Amino acid sequence: MQLDRTQRISLELLLGQQRGDVAAIACFVRVMEAVRLTECERKEIKLRVEKDNIVWDIDPNNNPTVPVTLEDADRDRIVKAIETFDKFLPGDYAWVEPVLAALKNGNSPVLVPAVPRAPAQSKSQRGATA
Repeated sequence: MQLDRTQRISLELLLGQQRGDVAAIACFVRVMEAVRLTECERKEIKLRVEKDNIVWDIDPNNNPTVPVTLEDADRDRIVKAIETFDKFLPGDYAWVEPVLAALKNGNSPVLVPAVPRAPAQSKSQRGATA
């Protein structure tokens, strides 16, 4: 599947809040490592913490995707984690719906773009932050 930067950041933040047994945590860590932005990407979008919120600046016209491949067992566990997470806000739907669809679709190389957003100066991830 292909995930853009917003989807990767948001998924990593959501997984970082999960609780579980050792096998679940190992899965979450593997997926977090698979979707984590590189240091160069983090600098490019100015990823930072402001007033207990993770914020970043992404140009909606320049939000490239990268391929992410997961094992079936990890994919299934992540689907369950997303479906049972109860702290989503309406604004999270823009990233979570296409990510969930891609996960349920398996590891096919189908591009699942994020829902288009109006241009913004700064993106603050709420609901999936600590």
